[in-house]
Formats: sequence, structure tokens, C-alpha cells
Amino acid sequence: MKRSVAFCISILLLLTASPSYAGKTVKFNNQKAGQFCKNLELSSIVKLPTKQVLTCSRAISNARPRWAKTNSQSPASTGNSISSTPTPTPTPTPTPEPVFDQVTLTIQKLNQNTKTSDYPDYMSVNVVIEQGANGNFANLLASELKTAVSVYYSLGVLPKYKEIFYAIGRHQKWLEEQAAINCKPLNGIVNSSVAVGACEIGNSRFGIYTNLPNITVQQLNPDPETDLSKIVVSPTIMGFGCGANCMTQSSYLAVLDQPAHELFHGLQFELWEAIPDWYQKFPIWLVEGSAVAFSKYSISQSPLKLGSFGEISKNYYPHFHGGGDSAESCNSKFADYYQSILTNLRNGNQSSNQCAYSVGALATDVLVAQMGSMNKFKDFLVELANTNFDQALAKFTNLNVAQYSKLVDDHARTYGYDLLSQ
Repeated sequence: MKRSVAFCISILLLLTASPSYAGKTVKFNNQKAGQFCKNLELSSIVKLPTKQVLTCSRAISNARPRWAKTNSQSPASTGNSISSTPTPTPTPTPTPEPVFDQVTLTIQKLNQNTKTSDYPDYMSVNVVIEQGANGNFANLLASELKTAVSVYYSLGVLPKYKEIFYAIGRHQKWLEEQAAINCKPLNGIVNSSVAVGACEIGNSRFGIYTNLPNITVQQLNPDPETDLSKIVVSPTIMGFGCGANCMTQSSYLAVLDQPAHELFHGLQFELWEAIPDWYQKFPIWLVEGSAVAFSKYSISQSPLKLGSFGEISKNYYPHFHGGGDSAESCNSKFADYYQSILTNLRNGNQSSNQCAYSVGALATDVLVAQMGSMNKFKDFLVELANTNFDQALAKFTNLNVAQYSKLVDDHARTYGYDLLSQ
């Protein structure tokens, strides 16, 4: 159940642009303002059907280039007369709302139309926090778990455990002690290399474990005595100029989604418990990607008012671009993940990396939007226990694999991926 968030924010950029692109007009290929462009296209332009012109440029030095609207030049003045009439102060142009694709808007509407209620009487949520310089992170994670329980219950995807046990610790030994007490038999993993883990005790209890310094400082094996109260959350997404004790918005969201992410694995435990070693049999893009997707659905309803689903997604995916795998790397690897769909769902679990999480979440978004219901997605997971992906896809969405892949690619482009061009 591990999902490491020990990322080093790094961007590998080409330093030169090909003279065959620079300053040239490139062919229109559904480019949009704000969408990533290639380093080879720096300074090139594209003309949209609306007559708007976009230029491939960097807003910040060393930032990844994006397509940006080209400012029109002011018309030349006529005559040399000077008017004594004061020039009126122009009315400030309001900041435009983010433009989201139809998949994002559909899920956002589903979320907004869901009335979150208290979680059911049959379930208790117990949180244990190891004392230390935790700042407010431990309390925030505990709050987000309770939000996830309520949201998942309202969406019809809450696992039916009697108890959710959540241990938030600073020392791995303390976490292992909690696992020994609360996970017998232990069907999850809690060891020295795990930042986040989960376990199931029969059909009645589910445990979640978080190594707080690990996921907060984002280092492998950080000092457990790290003073987390000194960490400042930056208003920036990628964190250019963010110091040593600074967490970017994308990383902050990835920390807060941890309990919701692991709780969704609890649903998978429940639905697939009859399948031996199911975590090794189902592709990781589906197992982890769906957990990422639903955790975003949850934190978009957080009491912290972190933003709508669309806003959170815009701020969330740079976490993956700057992390273990860039969008370009994920694009080239997507064919491997997609091949697992084309053959049979139970073809073995690929090794874990960030592409599985990010691309898998985008692919889950498309499925949920096509079904029009989070609860139907749960039924879809049940169906997968007895059939292959192609048949389940056709039953729940009336799509074939080729149609689905095109929709996933279109949705992924919104967040800087270009999956089918490889």
C-alpha cells in the first residue's frame, strides 16, 4: 500500500531550441493557453481557429515552457497633438477563471451535488498521534481522514469496516509497535522503508500508518526529530525560490490526501478479498491511480477549503511532473500501462512509480465521468474481479478500448501529458 512521496523537485530542461522551430509558426494541434509546449518550440507561435495567437515561452526563468496568449500591439497614434484631457484609469481586467475540460467539469459537478453527511453509526475512527514537534500536520491529517470517511460514505464507496485505526508517527519503531498491536494478522506493510502503509484485520478493522517526517519533509529516512512546526506552505505550485523549510502547494495537497488515498485501498481490500494476492495481480495504474483520483475527490470537500476539484487538480499534478517522473517520461511509459488494458486486467502488477499514480488517476477520472457516478465505479471494480477490462469497460461505459484511450489522452493533455503521441 506504500505510496512514497519522497520527491526531489527537479526539472530537466533543454538549453537550446532547434532553429527549425524557433520563431516559426507551428501547425495547430488543439493547443491551448497554459498548456505545456516543447522546448524545441520555444519562441514559435501557433494561430488558433479563433484568430488568437499563442507563443511558446517561459513565464519564469528555467520554468517549463507553456503556450501563452500573445499581447497585441497598441495601434500607432495619429497626429502629434497633446490633449489636456486626463487619460481615464482603465478598469482592471478580472482574472479569468481556470478553463477545465469536460471530464473535470463533470466530476466537479458530481462532487458539488454530493451532500456530505456524517459517517455511519457502525464505524468508529480512532487516531493515535506520536508526540513531538508536529506543527499542525498531524491534526490536519486526522481531520482529513474523518472528511474522507464522510465523503466516501456519501459517494457510496466507503468500505464497511467497524473501525478505522490511524497511527501518525515520527519514529518508525513507534509505528511498528502500533502495527504489532493493531494489525494481527498483518495484511499490510509497515517497515523501515515505508512512508505510508495500510493493513486489514479480518473484515472488521482497517489500519492506516503515516511516517509524518517522511511525507512532510519529503526525504528518504529523514531525521525523526525534525521540527515540522517550522515548515511554511508556499503559495506557489512548483516552489521556485521555495527554501529548505518550505513546502509547495502541490506537495502540500499530496500530503493531505494520504489518509483518503489509503482509505480507498480499504475499499479494494473489501471488494477483492476473495482474490489471492490481488495487489500483485491488478495493474498498479488501476490500484494506485484510482486511490489518487478518489483522494482528490475527498480533499476537494475538505473543511480547509483547498479549492474545487478542478483547482486542486491544476495544483496537484505538478507534484508528479517535478517528482520521480516527468510528464515526458510518463508519456513514453504509458504504452506499457495501456498494454495491460489491451490484454487482460490480471496480467501482474508493474513496479511502482509516479506514472502509475498520475496517469492512473487521469484514466480513473475518465471512467467516473463516463459512468456519471462514483458508486458505479465501485460496481465496476466488482465486475473486474470476474471479467477482463474490455468487457467491463463496454458494460459500464459503452466504450471500446480505442475510444477510451482517446478520451484519456484528451483529458491528460489538460495537465501537461501527451500520451498517444509516443
